[in-house]
Amino acid sequence: MIEFSYSKLVKIAFILKMKEEIYLKIPGRICIIGDKVDLLGKPVIAMAINLMMKFYYKSRDDDTIEFYSRDTNERIKFQLKDTPPRNIDLAYWSVLYERLKERITHGFYLEVESDIPIGVGLSTSAAISVGFLKIMSEAFTLKLSDNEIAELAYLGENNDLGIQCGRMDQYSIAHGGITFIHTNENPEVEQLDVNYLPIVVGD
Repeated sequence: MIEFSYSKLVKIAFILKMKEEIYLKIPGRICIIGDKVDLLGKPVIAMAINLMMKFYYKSRDDDTIEFYSRDTNERIKFQLKDTPPRNIDLAYWSVLYERLKERITHGFYLEVESDIPIGVGLSTSAAISVGFLKIMSEAFTLKLSDNEIAELAYLGENNDLGIQCGRMDQYSIAHGGITFIHTNENPEVEQLDVNYLPIVVGD
C-alpha cells in the first residue's frame, strides 16, 4: 500500500543551482481519468505526487560525461562527442543526450536516485527523462519550455527507444500539479485548480 497526497506544492518540487552544481527533485504521477487512452491521443487528467526522483549534476572542465544510478549501481562514462550505449538502464538519458548533443558544450557528472517505486505504474521512466531534460536546460541555458521538455521526453521513449507510450506521463510530470491534458499531436495542458486531494494506491 502506497499512501500520498497532492497539494499545490507538488510542481517541480525543488531545484537548486549553486555555481557548478544543480540539485533537482521531480515528482512521479498517477492517472485520475483516462489511463491508457493517451495511446489514442485522447484527453486525460493526471496528478503529480509527493514521491520524488532526485538528481544531482556537477559540471566538469573536460569532455568526460558520467551517468550514475544509485538505484541500479549502473555507471557509464563517455566523451562529449561519443554516442552513449542504449543497452543500459540509463538508456533514457542516452537517447536524450543524442538529441541535445550539439548544444552540450562540456562534460558533466549526473546521478539519480528514486523514492518513486520502480515498475509500479508511477511513471519513473517519464520522471527520469523529464528530470534529465530539466537539468540540461538549466545547466546549458537551453531555455526549454515545459511543453518542449515533455515532447522531447516522449520522443526519446516512444520514437528512439521504441517503447509504446502516450504523452500523459511526460506532460503531467513536466508541468506538475493536477492537469487536464490533450494528448494528441498538438498537446495542450490545463492546470486544474485543486488545493488538496488525498490518494491511496494499492500495489
